[in-house]
Amino acid sequence: MWNIIINYINIFFLFSILGRFGEWAMYPIIKKSVIKRGFLKGPYCPIYGFGVTLIIFILNLGIKNNLIFAIILGLLVAILEYLVSYMLEKIFHKRWWNYSEYKFNLNGRIALQYIMSFVVYALIFKIWIYPHLFDWIEMVNQSVLIMTAVILSVMLVIDVVITVKSEWKFS
Repeated sequence: MWNIIINYINIFFLFSILGRFGEWAMYPIIKKSVIKRGFLKGPYCPIYGFGVTLIIFILNLGIKNNLIFAIILGLLVAILEYLVSYMLEKIFHKRWWNYSEYKFNLNGRIALQYIMSFVVYALIFKIWIYPHLFDWIEMVNQSVLIMTAVILSVMLVIDVVITVKSEWKFS
C-alpha cells in the first residue's frame, strides 16, 4: 500500500515539475516575454501533477480504457484548471492566470486552445506514457523513491505556507 502512495506522490511531483518547465519553455515563445506564472514559488505547478495523477487514478480503476475516455479525462483536467482558478481567486482575491484575451474562453479561467492542449496531452499520456509508467518507476530504487517523495513533499508544504502567508498579507 505504501509503495502505491509513494509512486503516486512521485508521479504527482514528476508531472508538476515537467508542467512547470513546459510552461517556462513555451510561454516566452507564445507571449514573447518571460513571466512567472502560477501560485507557488518552487519548480513545480501542482495543477499538472494533480491532472496526471487524477488521470492515472481513473485509468487504474479500469473504467473504459479507450481513446474516447482519454479525451474525456483531458476535459476533466480543464475543469480542474477552472475550479483551481476560481478557488484561488475567491481565497486570495487575485488571479494567477487569465485567458480573457483568447477566443472561446470561459470567464478567462480556461480557453479552448488550452482545453485542446489538455486533451492532446491526455491522449499522448494514455497512448505512450501510461502503459510504461509503472515499469519505469519500478526501475528506481524504492529508497530513492521514498526519499524523493519526502523531500519534495516537505518543500511543497513549506512553499505553500510561505506563499499563503505572503499572499494573505497583500489580500
